[in-house]
Amino acid sequence: MTDKLPSPNDLDAMSTLEPEIAERLKGMAALFPAVQATGFVDIIKELRQRFENIPIAPKREDVEEATSTFQAPDGTSLRLVVYKPANATGLLPLVVWYHGGGHCVGMPEQNAAMNREIALQEQCVVVAPQYRLAPEHKYPVGFNDTWDALKYIAENAQSLGADPKLGFAIGGESAGGVIASILELRARNERLEPPLTGALLSAGSYFNPNAIPSEYKDRYRSRHDETCKKSPMLSETSAKAFYECHAADWTSADYRAALDPLDHAGLPRTYIQACGADINRDDGLLYNDLLQRHGIETKLSVYEGGPHCFWFLFPDTSLGKKWTQDTHEGLKWLLRQK
Repeated sequence: MTDKLPSPNDLDAMSTLEPEIAERLKGMAALFPAVQATGFVDIIKELRQRFENIPIAPKREDVEEATSTFQAPDGTSLRLVVYKPANATGLLPLVVWYHGGGHCVGMPEQNAAMNREIALQEQCVVVAPQYRLAPEHKYPVGFNDTWDALKYIAENAQSLGADPKLGFAIGGESAGGVIASILELRARNERLEPPLTGALLSAGSYFNPNAIPSEYKDRYRSRHDETCKKSPMLSETSAKAFYECHAADWTSADYRAALDPLDHAGLPRTYIQACGADINRDDGLLYNDLLQRHGIETKLSVYEGGPHCFWFLFPDTSLGKKWTQDTHEGLKWLLRQK
């Protein structure tokens, strides 16, 4: 049964910043710079530098880590960062996690601390693939890399210490959530083996904003909400820089999952996370409703007052701790552990 969608007024109220996070944001420079006259490509260069300067959490003795590679069809070598419990004695369930960054910035290692904790708490193997980024590699190169990675991981799971038949989930945050939404459709359409048991879509976008179905138009509000548009984590301006450099086809079902022409029946369990003060918020709420209309088993978590991917900067806040707990519980559900 489809969940009742929030009213327009209730949606608007979700963007009011959560007090603890609002206090933390005071005096903090925005994560994304304002657009300069030099253009979008220079913004991406600056963002990459900022990402590269973020320290990677130190390794821990209770998690085994390894980096391997796979080859894309054109011969390009791409990294796979693999995490698993150090005391593992047999094959484990599998989680494949795609990093965010607007398809233009980021790297598999940026989620190292989270992926280590997932490996431990869910007693699974976590694989974080590299994929090529724009503007050097425009759409659909990066998307194809993510699919090639998923096929390779599924085919070579045992060598990575995993057995996907014990549970096989994909996920990602922001652009990684977009990727996961497309891959669960592609896995269904192309009959990936073993089949996925679930997908976690966190803070992604799934609709073409210029072609919202009529039944959803009055609920598609976050892209026009002033608080969401000025979010320090993903502003309207920085989003435009990503879109311009990535140069994707907004009318393609290979870029926006809601457009899939084969409908959405037959997808695995899907767990959607949406941030209240995020331009992508309503994509998550509406996509959850769309999936439920097609009979898909879903879970939805909405973090009212949380900016886009707030847990990166504020993991120790009450909202950040809730996200962490929800993510672990959600992954257990997707892996059929509960």
